[in-house]
Amino acid sequence: MGSSVMRKAVLCALALLQGSAALAATPDRFLTASYPVAEQAAAERTAELLIAQGIAEQRARFAPGAPALSGDAALTEIARGRSDEMADGASFSHQDANGHHLAIDRMRAQFGRYGWMGENIMKETGHRNFDPVAFAHRAVADWMASPSHRENILRPAFRRSGIGVTVRGGTVFATQVFFGPPAD
Repeated sequence: MGSSVMRKAVLCALALLQGSAALAATPDRFLTASYPVAEQAAAERTAELLIAQGIAEQRARFAPGAPALSGDAALTEIARGRSDEMADGASFSHQDANGHHLAIDRMRAQFGRYGWMGENIMKETGHRNFDPVAFAHRAVADWMASPSHRENILRPAFRRSGIGVTVRGGTVFATQVFFGPPAD
């Protein structure tokens, strides 16, 4: 990470991630301040896919008995909405000012009150250039370095997931939401 990137201390430690060849590749450019909306959306979607791939690798490595997480369109919509809201000025928190867990409330509205639900969030500031490959690598590594985020990633009860990445004015937000069916 270059000296121009000032990372908010969301997580204390950065774990090294054994990445795939896809995570090792670096795109030529992704400028947050000046590239077209379609290109920015493509960069955000690339980061989402690479985060999903990295999470799948970590889950397979550290929770081999857990089922693979399936992507879910409704969960992706919730995750993207949460990242968009934080980028638009909502508090960088799992809870709003009234103590409501926004992602959980939305998952309950979508899937019902019962089941396993969780959320991981991340924020980085000071980006002049957004590199979705490097960002995805850091997101997975940071979440794996945090006990509560790692627990969400490795929890066998979670079966589906959605990821949303939003880049605004040099700040990047990532959200991953998890859902698992209620126990029998």
